[in-house]
Amino acid sequence: MDQLANATGLAFIAGIIVGIWLTRPSPPLLNSVNGAYRSDCCRAIVLRDGQALIEHRLIAYSVERLKTGELVVKLPKQLLVSGSRVVDQTNSTDGALIFGYGPGHFNVSDITARTEFQHRFDRVIS
Repeated sequence: MDQLANATGLAFIAGIIVGIWLTRPSPPLLNSVNGAYRSDCCRAIVLRDGQALIEHRLIAYSVERLKTGELVVKLPKQLLVSGSRVVDQTNSTDGALIFGYGPGHFNVSDITARTEFQHRFDRVIS
């Protein structure tokens, strides 16, 4: 009888673990943010399958989903707008483009402005 109770308990625990594993949120795919993103300030930023085309340079990126549900493109350096160009912040070690709850747009800070001005980049091509 004890063996049956132990086996039933183990099966119940295994069922819970499998249920949690099957219902966990799946990580976002690299192509979930694919597209060309334009702003009035500068050239478009193109994201395509883990490669960002920024000012004629290819930069590798990964995509994550925060616990809040926001999509984040992780870059090796933070991007900023300087005049009419998108540039890397040279002393930064990591960067992110935060999309909110869908891949429709993201913002990039302007380093030439005296305030916390943000340039909005909207997706125009998927």
